[in-house]
Amino acid sequence: MQGRRIKYLKETIMTRPYKKKTEKQKLRDRADDLWKKLCLKRAGNKCELTEQVFGLQVHHFFPRITYPMLRYDLENGIVLKKGLHFNHHTRGDPTIHERIIRKRGKEWYDELLKRSHIRLRNSLQTKNYYENIINELKKAIKSESED
Repeated sequence: MQGRRIKYLKETIMTRPYKKKTEKQKLRDRADDLWKKLCLKRAGNKCELTEQVFGLQVHHFFPRITYPMLRYDLENGIVLKKGLHFNHHTRGDPTIHERIIRKRGKEWYDELLKRSHIRLRNSLQTKNYYENIINELKKAIKSESED
């Protein structure tokens, strides 16, 4: 039985050609990395709820799939320790969002909610869109460094 399993792995999974990322996918990944870096920097490289400084992840308060217009909105980025982020996504822990709203304020939430309904003029599917986002994020990082 073990031999058949190994043979299957060698013939299927291990021999699949590596699928290279498209230029657009690479740009999206670069934009995601810059967004995360800037969110972490703005939060002082610590969890916004526990002030822990290790095992950090950046959470989209409004999910990036449902609200693509907020994917790169810095106000939508919440720095959480890995355990809180995991609990939120796997257990649907509503207290995390409640705590974030209490910490950041109702005005922050209302403004972000308002922006979540704005429709983008540019298509999210173009390389040009991601190039523009990358340039905007780089400018934001540079201006934050100068402050």
